[in-house]
Formats: sequence, structure tokens, C-alpha cells
Amino acid sequence: MPPTFVESTEATSTRPPSSQPTSSRTHLDEQDTEKRRRRALYAEAYEDLLRHIELSYQRDRYLKQRKDIFQDRRKAAQDRLHDIELEKADLLHNLEDLDFQEEKFCEAFTVRPEEETLTDEEVKRGFEEYFELHRDNVPE
Repeated sequence: MPPTFVESTEATSTRPPSSQPTSSRTHLDEQDTEKRRRRALYAEAYEDLLRHIELSYQRDRYLKQRKDIFQDRRKAAQDRLHDIELEKADLLHNLEDLDFQEEKFCEAFTVRPEEETLTDEEVKRGFEEYFELHRDNVPE
């Protein structure tokens, strides 16, 4: 009996019937593995990017806090310097006032020649004037 067309096709085929699906399956498995590997790499890169963004955000927040702290300290130092300058000006004014009062006191109680001797009334008035001037500066 002569071989039929179907039989002759199967008989003359160079590849066994099971080899084609196996190579195709292997190729699909390789493609699937490659896709999974790429997805894993993309996921890892995405996570790294998110970590980098979070760290950048934390660093920026930390730097802003430090900047705020230094600005507060600078403002406090400037305020303190201003207070010290005001206190210095006040002390210089008090010193000038004391120098002036010392001059007046010395003038009031300078020893004069005999013809210009102070009377008891003049000495009493001089003390009263002196203490009247210094009444505000007397420590309590």
C-alpha cells in the first residue's frame, strides 16, 4: 500500500514531534525569566529612587531645622548685643553724671581763703543740695 500524504509527511519530518514544543517552551521560559529579571531590576531601582527622595527630604528638613536654630541664636545674640549697648550707654551717662556731681561737690567744699570762708548755713545748704542731687542714685 502506498503511503498516504499524512503518513509521508510525518515520516519525512526531520524533527521529532516533541522537540518543537520543548524549544518553544524553553524560549518562552527564557523570555519570562528575562521579564521577571527586568521587573525586579526596575522595582529595585524604583525603591532606591524612593529611598533617595526620602533621604533628600529628611536632609532638607534637618538643614531647615538647623538653619532656623542658627537664625534664632543669631537673633538672640543680636538682641543681647543691643541690650548690652543700651546698658553701656546708660552706664556711660551715669559715669558722666557722677563726674559732674563730683565736680560740683568739690567746688562746694573747696577750702577758700579766710575772707571767703563758708558759714555753717552755706555748708548745710551745700550738703542739702548734694544729697538732693544724689537722692535718685542712692542704692536701696
